[in-house]
Amino acid sequence: MKRNETKRHAAIVRAILMLLLASLSRADPIGTYLALGDSIAFGVTNVTPVSFGDQGYVSLYADFLATQANGIRSRVVNLAIPGEASTGFFTAVSPPGLPPHDLLASVNLNYHGDGSLSQDVLLLNTLAAEVAAGRTITNASFAIGSNDVTSFIALHPDFFSLPPAQQQQLISEFFGVLTNNYVIVLSQLRSALPEARILLLNYCNPFGGFPPDDPFNIANTIFDQGQTSLITSLAGPFHASVVDINTPFRGRENELTFISSGGAHPNDQGYAVIAQQMALATVPEPASATLLAAGIVALVVLFARSEFRQSRQKFDL
Repeated sequence: MKRNETKRHAAIVRAILMLLLASLSRADPIGTYLALGDSIAFGVTNVTPVSFGDQGYVSLYADFLATQANGIRSRVVNLAIPGEASTGFFTAVSPPGLPPHDLLASVNLNYHGDGSLSQDVLLLNTLAAEVAAGRTITNASFAIGSNDVTSFIALHPDFFSLPPAQQQQLISEFFGVLTNNYVIVLSQLRSALPEARILLLNYCNPFGGFPPDDPFNIANTIFDQGQTSLITSLAGPFHASVVDINTPFRGRENELTFISSGGAHPNDQGYAVIAQQMALATVPEPASATLLAAGIVALVVLFARSEFRQSRQKFDL
């Protein structure tokens, strides 16, 4: 009787171990990482590369994803356009104060020289193409709006001389448009990618080290606070995660950007900080760990019961 019971327990243990090993050794499929946005998403530093955009934080985050997928690096599709505004994202027409859209799009080789393509059109084409190719977009990142500030200043050069009530009205209208544009993009993403991880990045303020009354510092501070509040409010409804890059850049603008040499973009160290913040906001899928824990608990329970029964039988004898 004891021998048959021991054999039965051993068979169950072997079955659990085989199940665990099969789960943990299962090959990870190659997913696609989709990046959307403007110059920071494209990886502009003190130069603007002409490339497919596997650079800056996009490249570093793809490297991080490989560490979470048994060394398998995601396929990168970066549709970001330097100088992109949230309205130009849909219209392929730059608003006032920004260079022509076809010139901006020409540096991203994913557009194949067709500056008439909007980022939104290429996004929709990419979503369809990935499905047709049997590929899965597992991660997407999105940030837009900093160039809207540039256009806003161009349209309202007298903003800081306006009465507070009028300033507030213009700010409300600005964020109303930006919010609507975010909702459209996120609706498209979540509809097509119900299981994908979506990261929403805020922005650093490269002018944060300027005097508090500096107009660029003031304008970017207002934008940063509003845009952070915006993406925080949308993260829940669209099951996305907020990536805070504003905080780690604060007080380190000269160290992490080219602001001291006349630029406003992150340097390599700055992009590394952004990628680190993205990694912190990424929660690895717990399936394997949960299964392993469940298996260990099952093993412990089985052996405990077996030992208890054997001890009781010895005591009874």
